[in-house]
Amino acid sequence: MENLYAKIGQRIVQIRHANNLTQYQLAEMLDISVKHCSAIERGKSSLSLEKMIDLCDIFNIDLDYLIRGVQKTDDIPSYIPHTVVEIMTSDDEEKKQHFRDYIEIFNAISNSQSQ
Repeated sequence: MENLYAKIGQRIVQIRHANNLTQYQLAEMLDISVKHCSAIERGKSSLSLEKMIDLCDIFNIDLDYLIRGVQKTDDIPSYIPHTVVEIMTSDDEEKKQHFRDYIEIFNAISNSQSQ
């Protein structure tokens, strides 16, 4: 279970950072202590189911994503900026290739940071 808590904590950190929030601000939003928020993000503690649902509602994310890291494929377009969808559905092969190149570079950077 500890590994699951750590993964959930990592996703919470990502969500918090993506929304430019401090632990203090997130703790206030969830009505928990900053100490508890920190422990959750480090995988040392867990949110109650009620608080997980609150978190999902606040940030408009799926509970399945928070717990398992899986997004439903029919929900993905709501998470992708409209311009990305436009690029990938356009007839402009050059734009599509530039975007693919960007994704490859992003993945290379992401993979090098995780090692």
